[in-house]
Amino acid sequence: MQNLLATFTHWRPSEKSFVNYLSIVAAIYLIWLGSLKMTVSEIAQINYWLGASPLFSPILSWLGVETLAALMLVIEVSAGVFILLGMSNARPVFARLGFLGSALAGVMFLLNFTYLFTNPIWVDELGGFPYLKTGFNIVKYPSMFVVVAYIAIFHLEKIKPNYSLERFKSALTGLAFVGVIMIMGWIGALKFVQYEAEGIYGLMSTNILFSWMYDVWSVQGASNVIGVVELTFLALLLAFPFNRTLGRVGVLGIVATTLGTQSFLVSLPGWNESAYFPLINERGVFFIKDHFLVACSLILAFRYSEK
Repeated sequence: MQNLLATFTHWRPSEKSFVNYLSIVAAIYLIWLGSLKMTVSEIAQINYWLGASPLFSPILSWLGVETLAALMLVIEVSAGVFILLGMSNARPVFARLGFLGSALAGVMFLLNFTYLFTNPIWVDELGGFPYLKTGFNIVKYPSMFVVVAYIAIFHLEKIKPNYSLERFKSALTGLAFVGVIMIMGWIGALKFVQYEAEGIYGLMSTNILFSWMYDVWSVQGASNVIGVVELTFLALLLAFPFNRTLGRVGVLGIVATTLGTQSFLVSLPGWNESAYFPLINERGVFFIKDHFLVACSLILAFRYSEK
């Protein structure tokens, strides 16, 4: 038992293997979602988000939605392919491509995060902030940025071996906490609010893993339980600076909750009504982004395994 606990507390893969995992998560998302940019549903999403943003609506008017969608397709898919190529050690140029791809992704994720400040994403009836209406996807971008930024720093160390970038990794470690808090803390806290409890009822009541909860608790009670679970795992993860074991238990909890949310892709479903895989809808995109939450949590586990 002691050996098992020691392995759980101290196990740490090589940084190259870990970055390969991060690269796969980021590349799959970028190539998958990027390749769908010219579909009807994605063009509608581009119109909705960019058209309501004072930062991007002039660009949308200038280029037109189809041209802009085609440009986004090229950039996102290229970034994903470059990140995959960065996994190879065959030639030094692959490290440069990996850096370029992850840097492009980081810029895109930061630009998407600006919607939190520019678009009408709040529940006005409840006074706006912090009550999200359509911005649940947006709060995941900080964790997504952390993942691709870590990949970029890893490749930059290969390109510039004489420069130490440890201070940037330390900064990303702090930002990883912020990214996880924004998802598990913010969205978890909203589970105690009536509109969110009613909002997730349609998700949970049709899912075999969660529907039983409504036989035990009310709509609000079941949502409260989910909120308590999410905030508990967050609290455990936040213990990393003080207790590595508790922090890793928190990571395992976040992995478990993510596996649960992925089941909504089937039960909701997360695909467009007129098509199936790989044509994913807006809610499906929301669930797919949870893989970045897991990756961000694992960055914390990786970093604190060497403390």
